[in-house]
Amino acid sequence: ISDILYVPNTRNNLLSLGQLLAKGFSMQMENNYMKLFIQSDKLILKSLLSWNRTFKIELHIDEQKCLATLISDEN
Repeated sequence: ISDILYVPNTRNNLLSLGQLLAKGFSMQMENNYMKLFIQSDKLILKSLLSWNRTFKIELHIDEQKCLATLISDEN
């Protein structure tokens, strides 16, 4: 999910379902679960409805790394 605002020092961050729809994601909500899909068929997230009627997910932010490749023609 790109072009989102991430605030690392807040206790909770929010994802807007409307913004996810605008970015091409789709949601399915039934049996107290929400499923988030990309390209209409690839499940990328599943969350149970919590006591306060929100879908909580826990994300682990990895350190960003830059990788590079060099191709050399030695013929």
